[in-house]
Formats: sequence, structure tokens, C-alpha cells
Amino acid sequence: MGEKLRVGIIGTGFGVKVHVPSMAYHDKFEVVAIAGRNYEKTKKIAAQLDIPKPYEKWEQLIEDKEIDIVSVTTPPYLHYPMAKHALEHNKHLLLEKPTTETALEAKKLIRIAESKELIGMICHEFRFLPMIGMTRDLINGNKIGEVREIYLQNFFGFFNNPLQFRNKWLLDSIYEGGILGAIGSHMIDRIRFISGMDIVAAFGSLTRKSKAERFTADDGFNAVLQLENGSQATVSISATISPSPPSTMIIGGTEGTLMISNRDVFFASKTDQVYDKLEIPTKYSMDMTLADQDQRIPPFLKLLDVFSRSIETGQNEEPSLLDGWKNQVVIEGIKLSQKLNSMVSLDLALM
Repeated sequence: MGEKLRVGIIGTGFGVKVHVPSMAYHDKFEVVAIAGRNYEKTKKIAAQLDIPKPYEKWEQLIEDKEIDIVSVTTPPYLHYPMAKHALEHNKHLLLEKPTTETALEAKKLIRIAESKELIGMICHEFRFLPMIGMTRDLINGNKIGEVREIYLQNFFGFFNNPLQFRNKWLLDSIYEGGILGAIGSHMIDRIRFISGMDIVAAFGSLTRKSKAERFTADDGFNAVLQLENGSQATVSISATISPSPPSTMIIGGTEGTLMISNRDVFFASKTDQVYDKLEIPTKYSMDMTLADQDQRIPPFLKLLDVFSRSIETGQNEEPSLLDGWKNQVVIEGIKLSQKLNSMVSLDLALM
């Protein structure tokens, strides 16, 4: 690949915090345009970050013929119209999660991208954290035998005072706000990625512990997810626990157990009584140059490696729009199961 890929960013929040600095640092990309809701703010950001083209309307950015890639970093209720427009104008797509408001919308994006032979990638950059990649490879290498149970817990405190939260859309269910989409989509993807299996059924419930006015989204959820081999993943996520204890993921198999605690990996065989901490090989390491700016940048840089390689080869690697659709199917299944108060089988038929 010779010249850098020219990128247009839609969104001046997370896009400016993570996408812009990551792409400016990466040797395959160049941010040439940005669009935001507030044009005066967008112009100031563009000037500060040396982005030559600030756009008032996102449609104008997408229709710029000099742009190769559109990066959509807006609230999820805007994902589908923006992503669809980008693909229809022959732009490769980098799309933040959760993928879309509905699984049907995500499926439509897959079809458009395939018909135009374009690359579409979902921003599940946490796949590239060292402890996640290592754990996946250990499971693929039969370290614990067949996976028979998974337990995942994540706790945060940022919804303890929801009305002080800067991203107001995240508080509103109308805009697809809430923890199930914002954090749950990552955790659903983590279960699928580490186990190497699809989720075929779901039962769950969303919580809203705060009674604050105008807060209509969920602040956590609990779910039991059935994997294709019949095993179950039990998930508990809350954004109202502070101070937050370590996040943990336990994967039990027929021959042993792996445990991720924060960024460390532990192992115990089925005959052991204690866990041994495993050393993470350097092949899983990340470029930490910009970590002080934002801890999400190092894994995002590895996502960009995969994205640029996919564009160069024409082979859409993961995490693709297909992964985004599968994760969205699970999110919908959890919501439906709460209404029905029963386990819901998930339809993973793409066509």
C-alpha cells in the first residue's frame, strides 16, 4: 500500500479522543475531514488537530470523493443511516459499537458492503488486549479442554450520578443509550471471541437502579447466554458500583480453568487447588506510546492494523460487520427475554 488511506470522521466526542489520535499516529491512515453536530465546535477541533476539511453536515463528508474511509463515532441511533450512506458511496466503513439499533439494520449493512466489495469493521478493539488474545489462543490450544461454563463480571461507577454524565444520549433509551449497548456489546463480543463459539440463546434482565428524572436507559444487566456447544455464560454488568472491584472472567473447561482478573491471566488444572499467574508473551504486546492520552488507543491501533490489512487484501478480517450483527442479535435477544420472562432462541440465519 503506497499512499495513506484518507479518513473522514463523523463525531467530535469519542472520535476525537480515540479515532483521530490513533489514525494520526498510524502509518497507514490520514484524517482529512471531520463532521459534527455543532459546526463552530467542529471547525475549532479541525483547526486544533490540523484536519483540513471540517464539514457542517455528515452527508457532505461522506460524499467527498477524496475520502477512502468513513469512521462513524456517533451515538448508536445514528449508526445505520450514516453507515448505509457511506457504503452506498463506496467508502470503507469503520463503525463504533453497538452496531445499529436493530439486528435487521446490521444485516442490511452486511449485504451492501458485500455487494460493493467494501470492508466494514466494528470497533471491538478490546479483542486486542493482551490477556484477551492470549486466553483465546490457550482455549484454541485445548489448555482447558472443552469449554463448559463462563462467568463474566464487570463493575463501574460512572452511573452513580447519571445526570452529571456528559454523554446525555447514553442516559436515554430513545437514543439506544444504556450499559447493555455501551458495555454489554463488548462483553458479548468477548465471550464469542474467546470461546470461538456463537451464542444461540439468551435470557436476561436490564436494571435501572437510579430514579433520576430523564434517565430512561439501563444502568446494568444480568444475562445467561447459551453457547453452541450447550454450555452457558453468566454475565453481570453494573455501572453503579463504586469503588469498582476488579473485572473478572472465568472460563471453566473439562481439563482446567482460566481466569482473567483485570489484565492478568491465571490458570489451574482440574487437579490444582490454586491458580498460577501466567506470563503473557510479548507477541501479544501493544504500542503504549499514546496510552497516557487514552488507554483505549493501544488496542485501537491493533484494530487499525487489521483494518488496513483487510483493505489491502480485500479480505474482511474480524471484527467485521458480521460480528457486529451477531452481537446485536444477542442484545435484542436479552431485551426480548426480559419481556417474555423466558430463554429466547436466537436466529443466526444471515440470509
